[in-house]
Formats: sequence, C-alpha cells, structure tokens
Amino acid sequence: MFKLFEQTDKDDEKILAQTHSLSTKAMLLAITRMTNLDNDEDNQKNNDKGWNFEAIKNFDQKFIDITKKNNYLSLKQDKRYLDDRFINDAILSPGVKRILREATKVFNAILKQFSQEYDVTKVVIELARELSEEKELENTKNYKKLIKKNGDKISERLKALGTAEDKIEEILKSPTKSYKVLLW
Repeated sequence: MFKLFEQTDKDDEKILAQTHSLSTKAMLLAITRMTNLDNDEDNQKNNDKGWNFEAIKNFDQKFIDITKKNNYLSLKQDKRYLDDRFINDAILSPGVKRILREATKVFNAILKQFSQEYDVTKVVIELARELSEEKELENTKNYKKLIKKNGDKISERLKALGTAEDKIEEILKSPTKSYKVLLW
C-alpha cells in the first residue's frame, strides 16, 4: 500500500487529488495509524486514543458497555411508579429534560389516582405534533367547504348577470377574479 504513495507519477497524483483534499503525506500518516502497520511506541499510545481501526470499529460496543454499568441510565423500571433519575445524565437539551420530568410526574399522578379503581396497563401521551395534525386536517376541510360555498355564490351572481358558463368557469379558476366578483 505504501508503494502506491511512493511510486506515484504526476498523472496518478492528479487522479488522487481529485478524490479528496488531503495530501499524500497526510494520507500516509492516517493510513499507518489506522491500520497499525507502524509498530512504534508513538502508535501504541495513539491506539488508546481511537486512532487504530479496531478502536474505531468497537467504539459503539464500548459505549454500550459503559451505559449498561450505570443502572440508573437503563430504562428498566421495576417499581410501581416511574423513576426519573435516568433523565439527569441523559444527553438531552434542558427543555426536553423539563418536559420529560413533567410527563413523569403526570404519569405517576395518573397511576396514584386511578390504579386502585382501574387496572392501568397503558397510558397514551399525545404529543403536540399529533394535536396540530388534527387541527390542520380540520382547517383544511373547513377551507375547502368555504371555497365551495364562495364558488357557489360567485356562480349564482354571475348567472344572475347573464354571464356565459365558459366565462364563469374561467373566473372560478382564477382566485383574484373570484375574489373580485365576491367582493363586488
């Protein structure tokens, strides 16, 4: 592999230059460290910092192992009420953490109040996004009804004035002309 970098002629360098913005020297340094082909002491120190390919490949597994060590980060809840300690160390924005704490309090209050009377197995929390989708659909339906109602008014007015059917269709297709007739 290193012979590739050492024996390149000018045409090969032009081809390599079009694939990335790193110099040949930088590529050689990165490839040596990642593939661990250079067994010097400096490279051994850098292996712990994540330079070698194995460290990069196994990074996710290390992160999973660290997460499993912290019991409070796991989502397993063996208690009757939800525990919100996992929120403290979670990587979330302060606003999201506050919302999660509030949702946990609401959930625990629901369990406290209704668990004696009912067998609470599920609690569905509807997000604001879902609420806005319903309102959006309702607004769209209302808007379509309004357009149809206004179109009917415009047609009646134009027919009363003796306008031809093809002209009425043309006016209804143009929003500006429709509003002019409606306001007139």
